[in-house]
Amino acid sequence: MVSFAALVLYGQSPVPLPDMELFETWLDRADYALTRDQWDTIALEGERTVMARWEQNLLMFIESGQLKEIPAEQLEVIRSENREVLSDALADRLTNWLLGKFVRDYTSFGYAEFVDTLRDERNSAMFVMESGSVLRDEEGRARMVPLDSTPAFEEELARWNEKARDIQSGLLDRWRSGAATAFRELAGSVDDKTRLLLESRRDILFSDMEGSLRRQGDALFLIEQSEYRRLRLQDHHSLRRGSEQLSAAVQTEEILEKTESALKKGLDTLTAGLEETVMVPEPGSRLLDGEAWQEQFRLELARGLELWNEAGEAILTRRMEWEQKAGEDLAAGMEAWEAALQTIHAEQRAWLVELDSLRQEGE
Repeated sequence: MVSFAALVLYGQSPVPLPDMELFETWLDRADYALTRDQWDTIALEGERTVMARWEQNLLMFIESGQLKEIPAEQLEVIRSENREVLSDALADRLTNWLLGKFVRDYTSFGYAEFVDTLRDERNSAMFVMESGSVLRDEEGRARMVPLDSTPAFEEELARWNEKARDIQSGLLDRWRSGAATAFRELAGSVDDKTRLLLESRRDILFSDMEGSLRRQGDALFLIEQSEYRRLRLQDHHSLRRGSEQLSAAVQTEEILEKTESALKKGLDTLTAGLEETVMVPEPGSRLLDGEAWQEQFRLELARGLELWNEAGEAILTRRMEWEQKAGEDLAAGMEAWEAALQTIHAEQRAWLVELDSLRQEGE
């Protein structure tokens, strides 16, 4: 738009405006920055470039006779108005960049920690423990806390559910406290204009982030709850019928290969997305969508959890199929099928750690 001062002075011969399209190109480039200092350096250079070009255009208009000579006092008013327009655009884009980085920095409450704690609570409820370890009988079988009825199991599971939800709430509380402190520090590090923009978006941002974390935690909780039911209700004595240890190992390797192959493409996609942010592009180049990377991360997390759940179910299904064929006369193995399931769990945890590492690189 034409400035107020320009309209007053030059009704039908408006003063040229700053090139906002060029400025947006510089801000696009700044959005690739990995640090706040880099962002400021690029954006402020863009602001200086746009204002310098505006000054050149203004001089050209005057020299060509399209504009009369502008008094210095009035010219400074117009110049200030244009700088304010650029400042507003800069503050808005800086706010978006800061919020995007904030989301990347605080999108996890510890996936691996949550799963480990849920499994520790499950073992404490389900098995006889001593000094933090599961006790085993003379034949090497894990000693389970006896239950005399289905209602007794449901009561046990309900207690585990309550503890699991308390753990999840505690992790969310820890995230909420840390994120709130970090946001206050962020708001205190910027100018008043940017601070007001940040604070105006805080509540919606935190609500969306907490909702996303809660959904991710719920998915992990449901998977571990399903595992609890399987472990508690299956025939644990059959885990001793493992004379075909090689068969269990081979089938585990087959299932792992299939699962990890399915997950590889997603991890490769996330890694490639990170590598694309290493170089800062020139003005006019295509802006990498950081929000799209975060959405891809959440999709790969959900997809991966489902694949690992299917892998665990496949191991249990194949074990039961083998038991039906094995009969009671086979020599008891040394927990081959139990080891197979533990292998699946260990690989799942390694995948969670790798995925969380990728998320941290995305910060």
